[in-house]
Amino acid sequence: MDDLILSTGQAAAMDVVDAFMRSERKLLSIHGLAGTGKSTLLGHVGRMYPHDAMCCLTGKAASVMREKTGLAACTIHSYFYHLVDKHVDEDGRKQLTFAPKHVQGQLWGNLVLVDESSMVPDVIGRQLMMTGARVVACGDPGQLRPVRGEPFFDEADVMLTEIQRQARESPIIRQAWAVRQGNAYRPDTDDFQCRGGIVTPDDVRWADIMLCYTNRERSRLNAMARKLHGHAGFPRAGEPILCLKNAAQYDVWNGGIYTLAADYEPGDDVMQVVVDGAWVTIPDATWDGEITSQVVGFDEEEYEPTTTFDYGYALTVHKAQGSEWPRVLLVDDYPMKPYRREWVYTALTRAVRSIRVIR
Repeated sequence: MDDLILSTGQAAAMDVVDAFMRSERKLLSIHGLAGTGKSTLLGHVGRMYPHDAMCCLTGKAASVMREKTGLAACTIHSYFYHLVDKHVDEDGRKQLTFAPKHVQGQLWGNLVLVDESSMVPDVIGRQLMMTGARVVACGDPGQLRPVRGEPFFDEADVMLTEIQRQARESPIIRQAWAVRQGNAYRPDTDDFQCRGGIVTPDDVRWADIMLCYTNRERSRLNAMARKLHGHAGFPRAGEPILCLKNAAQYDVWNGGIYTLAADYEPGDDVMQVVVDGAWVTIPDATWDGEITSQVVGFDEEEYEPTTTFDYGYALTVHKAQGSEWPRVLLVDDYPMKPYRREWVYTALTRAVRSIRVIR
């Protein structure tokens, strides 16, 4: 039984959800900035109503949702698509072809819950709705737009505006909202530090993750962290590694950070990875390699047993979307271009407890 006490805003949103479930409507979109309790509300919906799936665009976001709600969650791709062909092309690249699992209208009336819906591009959203499923989607309009395509769930039926009690005292939420309103972030208690200068060894030791804008800076931060931890040469057992391509059957997901279980040398055709405390062997894995895919009617991420990895001490903010860490070191190297506000807002809200910003 769900004994969650909803806030006034969440209770009002739940009334709209209840009315939606009694109606013939197919889509209900709920928006809210960080701290307004979107995921909590969606978890409540999942406990109140039988549903086919709770989905997120990325595997890491699905993992976060499972932790927050205690409910099963998966990627949109793994729920709606399946592999129909796999071969190696004349250039030696692995080519994959995916197709929808469901014909048009096959999921008519089935309830599907979507979290982090602001990350979902229009091509995926349209195909999801073509199945006939009823969708309740929650998203943050302050975050970055999809890497490719326009956001599908960009019009809100319900807007959560009340910061939840437990989030009100957070300097991270306070500064993220300030950024969203067009203001600059500023130092705010010991848990929100800002300074100019360079990343120091103390910063690297302190951080659970380092975030930045460019891949060049990400590589520099990874190299700095490796040196600080006494690593050189090829990836070594115990190092954090970043998954770049999903290996769903091994519960290894794009954007997820895992521990390398055994040294990796050039020419190795497997990757030994620790997943939830277990040693998992992933065949045909490559280090910072490239795999291409073709998906019938779908052109986003490819999901397959074969995957690629890179060092996971630092990530770009785009790759970190949907993820959270207690302590975040942010290198604010984003140029003064369009979507800076969204980039900074997304970066700040990856931190749960503390953040240091280097400008």
